[in-house]
Amino acid sequence: MKKTNVFILFYGVLMISNAFAFNGITVFNDTVLEKNIQSIVFYQTGKINTYPLIDLNNKNTLTLAFDDLNGGYRSFEYKIIHCNFDWQQSSLAPSDFMEGIDRGYIENYTFSSNTYVSFTNYFAVVPNDYVNFLLGGNYAMVVYESGNEENPVLIRRFYVISNKVSINALAKRASLPEFKNTKQEIDIEVNYQFLDVLNPLMDIKVNIQQNKRTDNIKTRLQPLFMRDKVLIYDYQTENLFDASSEWRFFDLRPVKFPGQGVGKIVLDSTFNYYLLTDEDRSYLGYAEWKDINGERVLAGENKAFRLNEIDYGRVYFSLSTPYPKDEEIYIFGAFSDWKLDNRYKMKFDASKNLYKADFFLKQGFYNYYYVIREPETNKIDCVRFQGSHYETENEYLILVYALSRFYNEFEIVGSTVINSRNQ
Repeated sequence: MKKTNVFILFYGVLMISNAFAFNGITVFNDTVLEKNIQSIVFYQTGKINTYPLIDLNNKNTLTLAFDDLNGGYRSFEYKIIHCNFDWQQSSLAPSDFMEGIDRGYIENYTFSSNTYVSFTNYFAVVPNDYVNFLLGGNYAMVVYESGNEENPVLIRRFYVISNKVSINALAKRASLPEFKNTKQEIDIEVNYQFLDVLNPLMDIKVNIQQNKRTDNIKTRLQPLFMRDKVLIYDYQTENLFDASSEWRFFDLRPVKFPGQGVGKIVLDSTFNYYLLTDEDRSYLGYAEWKDINGERVLAGENKAFRLNEIDYGRVYFSLSTPYPKDEEIYIFGAFSDWKLDNRYKMKFDASKNLYKADFFLKQGFYNYYYVIREPETNKIDCVRFQGSHYETENEYLILVYALSRFYNEFEIVGSTVINSRNQ
């Protein structure tokens, strides 16, 4: 009896310590918590700009890479967190969802070479020799300096998929007349004939993510119809997204001459890239060009450059708009972590009648939007300066979750990526 009580006490203390291990963090969002940690990329190994998905059937790996602009060497560790459907730490023990240990050191690093800005590039791969995943679901990778676990420097979400359902999905022009010119509709069918589930209407949930944005995810979608063992999500409003416009872009790879979108380059202690002044495009019709849906490709002038050989530069933005000068305007994309970040907030320059901003970015090819924070809802408005056109090319990630009868947590039992051009 005493041994049992000791075990319960130890287990309770362990659970409490886990809950408070990360300085009050209760929801695991993609977050950068130290300003000198920059240029984070997290993708399927060897496939740049892919979604961070691990397929339990294919056993692929993910690569996390980031720069520390402090330079020198720091000892970093990572911890793997299994999360529930709402991205809070689940109640599962590590042995329930993985083989091996749930933490490790980031042992791979290289110092910057032949760059004006000094930094250290770190990278890690999961799964690896020390960890292998057993259970589909939501996961977070938390990186912290050794000995300082309670203060992470960055958090990255990823998904582990156990493919048990088949998904048939289509991204198309909105059906309702009032949305036909500005929105895209995502219709989905989920075949769950090989899935052991008690109540498919309650125990299966569908999420839709546009490009890699996290602010406008459609979540907890319930089926509109059910036929045999097929769930049908054929809504006309619940599954709509603003189509927006093709992303703006600039190219920081050339250093001997200005790349696309760059007006001039000035070299002093580092590279300074002055972008061409942008105009408000909300009044314009649809214009087609190839973009990378808000992403970036980190690369130098020479394609053979490695991540530690790609320099940083200060990038200067300017936006001309007839709108009132009291708006909160931000520059938005993968480089801003798909968030409204004060580092990328613009200020109005009355002498030039322009909104301006400048900040450091690593050389590469970038997509971006100018966005505002909606005052009433606090949501991100990507349409204000770009407009919205149903013809816009967008990518959609669809994830299907099912409640596990054994663990009482939601597993990810299917995923697919579709494109609005493939209709």
